[in-house]
Order: sequence, then C-alpha cells, then structure tokens
Amino acid sequence: IIKIIDLGKNPSLAEDYQISVLPTQIFFDENGEPFEPSDPEAIPMKLNFIRDSREHVFTIHEGALTKDQLLWALKEMGME
Repeated sequence: IIKIIDLGKNPSLAEDYQISVLPTQIFFDENGEPFEPSDPEAIPMKLNFIRDSREHVFTIHEGALTKDQLLWALKEMGME
C-alpha cells in the first residue's frame, strides 16, 4: 500500500517522523514494521531509532526516488 499524506493538512506527522525535506518516503513492511533494506546505501535511506532503547521505528528516504529506486525498495520488501 502506498499512501500520500498532505503535510499541510497533517502537520503533526512532519514532527512525528522528523520530516524536513519534501518529498520524503517512509517505508514499513507488510506487517507495519520498519523496512530494513539489505543495503541502506543502495538508495540513501535513514534508519531512525529511539535514542534510549535503540529500537528501529521507521526508515525514510528524503527527496525524489526514480522509478528504478522505488521498484528496488518494493522488491526488497517482498513485492513481486
């Protein structure tokens, strides 16, 4: 599922997910868990953690993605 969120209508999400660049993509797997790419440098992604527990809470990519980059990420997440 891909959702587009209008931050003008949902400004608290920008704070919750530390969004400072548009567009920003946030990746979760099919179970709602943070996406863990096999190579976070293949397309620059930031893995965000809770500071104290080091729990991985979400993964983001800032800026535009090419079609190939998006397909790579979706394939990594199990899409055929």
